[in-house]
Amino acid sequence: MIDYLQGDHRWPYSLFGETSWPNYQLICGSCNAAKSNRLDSDVRRLLGSGAFRSQVVAYLQKHVEQGTIASDVILKSILSCPP
Repeated sequence: MIDYLQGDHRWPYSLFGETSWPNYQLICGSCNAAKSNRLDSDVRRLLGSGAFRSQVVAYLQKHVEQGTIASDVILKSILSCPP
């Protein structure tokens, strides 16, 4: 049944997922088609954890302090996101 396996991005390429071995998995073709560009359960759990949010906040704060991104850009993107 190996002929039915397909390479899949765990974090979808269309959502800026890397093409790298850690982001790669082999799944059957029908599962890959059904998954489409949705995030798998492991990634959704990670995104829902407070640890991920803390990392994103620290990353953005660092870039605001370095001047590589303006704080008003972050505020605008937060305010434009639907709840």
